[in-house]
Amino acid sequence: MCPMPRGAESLTGRTIVICRPRHQGAELAEALEARGATVVIVSLVEVAEPREGTDSLTTALQAGHDWIVFTSANAVAAARRAATRWPPRASLAAIGSATAAALSASGASVDFVSPVATANALAETVPGKPGSRVLAPLAELAGPDLVDGLERRGFSVTAVEAYRLVEVDEVPAQVIAAARGADAVLLTSPSLADRFAEVIGGWPPVVISIGPRTSRRLAQLGVTVTLEADPHSGDGLISAVVTTLGT
Repeated sequence: MCPMPRGAESLTGRTIVICRPRHQGAELAEALEARGATVVIVSLVEVAEPREGTDSLTTALQAGHDWIVFTSANAVAAARRAATRWPPRASLAAIGSATAAALSASGASVDFVSPVATANALAETVPGKPGSRVLAPLAELAGPDLVDGLERRGFSVTAVEAYRLVEVDEVPAQVIAAARGADAVLLTSPSLADRFAEVIGGWPPVVISIGPRTSRRLAQLGVTVTLEADPHSGDGLISAVVTTLGT
């Protein structure tokens, strides 16, 4: 995450909401706070194992694959926990810089990073040829873009549920009030957009989306997206906040 350079736009006096599990929002929060922002982390979901456990993922990781493609740091963590050995004997691809960093931190080598951090771009650009065997550890409610895109290229794809996101039972009233009075909210998934609408209710004047799927879901909810992060990453979210609110 990029530090605040000398002369960078200040976010002093601005309140920014980050909707992420608390352990995943800290780095982004620190980068915004370095620019003077007040940050409210709203934990609306938490990461949990698949409903039927991790045996399917463990078995899939033991099978022979040419590539394992990761679309989130959560998928990396789930695979690391489920693996009988790590890193696996396969080439590893990441959807973007944060996922690549999670792989590197786990001790694995990253063989390919998608030039654009979307499932479509990863499916279109990961190296391989028809018949290549690809394992995709995914979230329970992952969209079809990655698998469909890989299969269109003739890859043999095994998609396995690696984790799911479960709703946080209670959000403190003071956090809800702070979120409703914020200047901006950063949303990093369609499921978080749904939960924000359900739990918080009111929307800040600036709504920033991390990428196309989240933007589409916000539009379906009747919410105008002020700006979509470019690139689709933490740094892209920071740039979008600075563009809309920086002084």
